[in-house]
Amino acid sequence: SKEFSIPFNLVITKKITVPEYPEVAIGAIAPDGTHEINDRVYSHLNLTEKDFEDAKERALYKVKKRLEKYCNGKEPNVKSKNVIIIDDGIATGFTAIVAGKYVNNNGAKTATLAIPVCPANDKEELEKIYNEVLCYHRAKTFRFAVGAFYKDFHQNTDEELFDYLEKAKEEKILYES
Repeated sequence: SKEFSIPFNLVITKKITVPEYPEVAIGAIAPDGTHEINDRVYSHLNLTEKDFEDAKERALYKVKKRLEKYCNGKEPNVKSKNVIIIDDGIATGFTAIVAGKYVNNNGAKTATLAIPVCPANDKEELEKIYNEVLCYHRAKTFRFAVGAFYKDFHQNTDEELFDYLEKAKEEKILYES
């Protein structure tokens, strides 16, 4: 963003999980409720509609809390903007799908996805949502961990994220709605 003098903001999404299987994503959700269900996983878990609705509400609550924490509760204004969604990599693709649908639903002029790694067969699915998908490495294996492609793949702390946001404000590249 800094290198190209392109303003940025955060699009916050969250995987939808159920308490019985917290590591298994049954989908993802965005701040406005835009969501996507992983039908393959969902059908194997024998969830009731209420189980899913509860899981969706828990995930949406967490998205709203993060939005409040990192963005003062404001969703990014993407209307008529050329939006580039950057992700650390795609494993299931559901958070990227939801982010793309979210910006499209909110009036983005174009939506581009830039990712360092994704499964080879997922790029075509993502291209149905995004105007362009830029993927540096298309993994040949179906199951892989995004972290395996990094020397250091730690979860960013709140402090690190606040530091990045503060630097972006100082450098006037943080686009605030």
